[in-house]
Amino acid sequence: MLVPREPGVAPGQNLWAGEKGVKNKSGREKIKVLGIAASPRRGGNTDILLDRVLEGAASRGAEVEKVVLRGFNIEPCRECNSCQKTGQCVVEDDMQLLYSKIEEANALILASPIFFMSVSAYAKAFIERCQAMWARKYVLGRPLGKESTRSRRRGMFICVGATKGSRLFEGAILTMKYFFDAIDMQYHSNLLYRNVEDKGEIKDHPEALEEAFKAGQELVDFEKEPLHVSEMMSVRPTIEDTLKAQKGRQRCTPLSA
Repeated sequence: MLVPREPGVAPGQNLWAGEKGVKNKSGREKIKVLGIAASPRRGGNTDILLDRVLEGAASRGAEVEKVVLRGFNIEPCRECNSCQKTGQCVVEDDMQLLYSKIEEANALILASPIFFMSVSAYAKAFIERCQAMWARKYVLGRPLGKESTRSRRRGMFICVGATKGSRLFEGAILTMKYFFDAIDMQYHSNLLYRNVEDKGEIKDHPEALEEAFKAGQELVDFEKEPLHVSEMMSVRPTIEDTLKAQKGRQRCTPLSA
């Protein structure tokens, strides 16, 4: 069960923590899933969808944890390039609490609404500060994550936008493509909804909530191959197409108001 703590508390306490340190029936450690809530609005549409995805992952035995970025003090990257020498970021703020969580996760889900055709400022600062992980991977040649799980790290993107534009998510998806590459995760899937704006409006669409739950289950099913990023970027069905294709639905769904 997820237990929220409000922002404004001591650094590192703004975590929604699931069951930890528990092994599954086979004796192996559970898959760790880290959810990053990057909306400035608590209880909004991406927040709700992220909770459903985490619930889906937990239903398959995963250990889930949720971080709400709004409660963290994270500066943007200073472009000092110190990380290219050490692999470590020199900025001493709350991002230092998250690096190990990113590296330990088998799957990471970033949830953000669209802001000016991209992700939120909270998400952008978080992503920029992962430059240190990019430097470790590409400049210093140091692998990320545990050796036993290095080939089984997945990233998922949840995004909601208020307009109906067919290219609404393209900028954000491109950002996520390079973000997941930087933290050495395979870009597994998207959960995208356009034409949704009011706080909590996504609750009026139970099919979206069910889709999010199933997406969480699929995220931790390492037996299945993910979509290629180019396939995810090209998926743009209309609401009519979605209603006609209840089976094998694509994960980019415009919802009528």
